[in-house]
Amino acid sequence: MTQEQYLAYESRLNRIKDEEAAQREAELRLQEAKEKAIKEGRQKGLKEGREEGRKEGIRKGAEEEKEAIARRLLKKGYDSW
Repeated sequence: MTQEQYLAYESRLNRIKDEEAAQREAELRLQEAKEKAIKEGRQKGLKEGREEGRKEGIRKGAEEEKEAIARRLLKKGYDSW
């Protein structure tokens, strides 16, 4: 193998290694982006779920309070409004 052939071989080898490294880097970045999106989606879903739960709790509490007031009024004889 001549010096020129050896240098050409080294050049091709380095180019192949660089391409493989770039491919691995791209795959890692894609995987990281997917994991980040999943995490953010979960966090958003949990936040929305908590907010929905709070609203439902407030609504249910208000309904229960109205029912309690109605029962007290009926118990006191205020059923002819």
